[in-house]
Amino acid sequence: MLRVDDESTAKSAGYSDDSVGDRDVDRATGSAVRSGLAWTLGGQWAGYALQIVTTAVLARLVAPKDFGLLSEALTVTAFATQMQTLGLSQAVVQRAKLTHGQLSNLFWVNAGAGVVLALLVVASAPLVAGFYGNHALIGVVAALAVSYVIAGLGVQHAALMSRRMKFRAIAVRSFVPRLLAGVAAIIAALLGAGYWALVIQQIVGVFFFVVFVWTAIDWRPSLPTRRTGVWPLLRFGAGVSIANILYYFSSNADNILVGRVLGTGPLGLYARAYNLFLVPLRQIHGPLGNVVQPVMSAIFGDPERYRAFYRRMLGAITIVGMPGVVFLAVMSREIIIVVLGDRWVGAAEPFRWLAVAGFLQMVSRTFTWLFTTSGRSRAMAIWAGVSAPVAVASFVVGLHWGITGVATAYAIVQTCLIVPGIWFAVRGTPVRMSDVADAVWRPAVVAGVVGVATALVRLALAGSPAVVVLLTGLGVAAVCWACIVLRWPMLRADLLAVKGTLTRRNAR
Repeated sequence: MLRVDDESTAKSAGYSDDSVGDRDVDRATGSAVRSGLAWTLGGQWAGYALQIVTTAVLARLVAPKDFGLLSEALTVTAFATQMQTLGLSQAVVQRAKLTHGQLSNLFWVNAGAGVVLALLVVASAPLVAGFYGNHALIGVVAALAVSYVIAGLGVQHAALMSRRMKFRAIAVRSFVPRLLAGVAAIIAALLGAGYWALVIQQIVGVFFFVVFVWTAIDWRPSLPTRRTGVWPLLRFGAGVSIANILYYFSSNADNILVGRVLGTGPLGLYARAYNLFLVPLRQIHGPLGNVVQPVMSAIFGDPERYRAFYRRMLGAITIVGMPGVVFLAVMSREIIIVVLGDRWVGAAEPFRWLAVAGFLQMVSRTFTWLFTTSGRSRAMAIWAGVSAPVAVASFVVGLHWGITGVATAYAIVQTCLIVPGIWFAVRGTPVRMSDVADAVWRPAVVAGVVGVATALVRLALAGSPAVVVLLTGLGVAAVCWACIVLRWPMLRADLLAVKGTLTRRNAR
């Protein structure tokens, strides 16, 4: 049960004082969550469309080697991003009781961490440039450091938006900064800024996001105080931070190794393929996680309800995501040509293998929901410590076959880790491994049928313009998906049950 222990904190956390004790959990899973799903999914998919348009424009204005340069900088500086929140945003969402003093102390911890990280990033700039053998990275890395100072001021406000379930505001305030950042980058690229246009995009996006979350949340921090009971939150955040750092290395070691061993050209191709594969995945898991985790934290004390909610949400995410990822894999060449242009066609094969990995990540990315909402940040860190070294080792082996070999290694690792990962994630929760299997087997069948239909379209239209093949395949895949889902009673039941789970009223 989410609750707060005084009137000021009730306002901070977004709950009225008369509901903080034994409020009906269904209020958290009623109309607000239903509306939240619509707003966050709609906002994120709008952001994805915007990202595709921005990427398509910038890919024609900025050379692949410049994208590779930014990727080299981000693979190193993004490490600081994993330390930016210190896991405290998840702690705010998961914690049952919060006080104004705790929130204020957490704000200053995050703000201080932003300054420290920025200084460390600036100091590391010559080392990064030396590692990659590119002097231009000194200025790029130093410029990106500014974003950490800015971002540190918005961590707690963004966390409070999730805790309050202000999903409409989250959607709007996530989309608009990306729009402004994209416009700024395109203007800079048109003026001949080259890779600096991509740097500007990063900084402008962070700046406007922080401005907008401050306008959305009326809470303001007070000066730090002692004896606020903040240490349990810091311990929880430490476990999340360790896991995030390890996940970062396993997710970015491929980019680091490709840039170091193969150079900026291959890295530019690989990074664009990786981003096109990863962005759609984030557009599903990111917004759903923002909605699902506060609810799962609220109902953790009701095991059967918790278990049913997770199973239904996993079923919903995979029935949409798995067929979509298979479509991306089959149409990888056409997608690359249409979105990025002919000179990027070398990214098509890595893109296909990364999409295979994405198929499995439709499930594995929900492990975070289970770890954080059950308060098991230590277990989350342990699993990251097991899986990360395996992934990094596979990338080293895959380098022998170029960027396609690295992508293939990534897919193989995801396949090997999926079952052990499920077993470890569900331990200590009401969820069982059979619940996961029951939720995903039907979506996997649908994905297989959609993949076959898409492949047949591609064969039938061989030699046609890529845009014709892509649009025809998309239409056939959509019709195929809709016919199967609407005519398969269990799939219809799963989709309807999601709505029922969100609106069902239980007695207190």
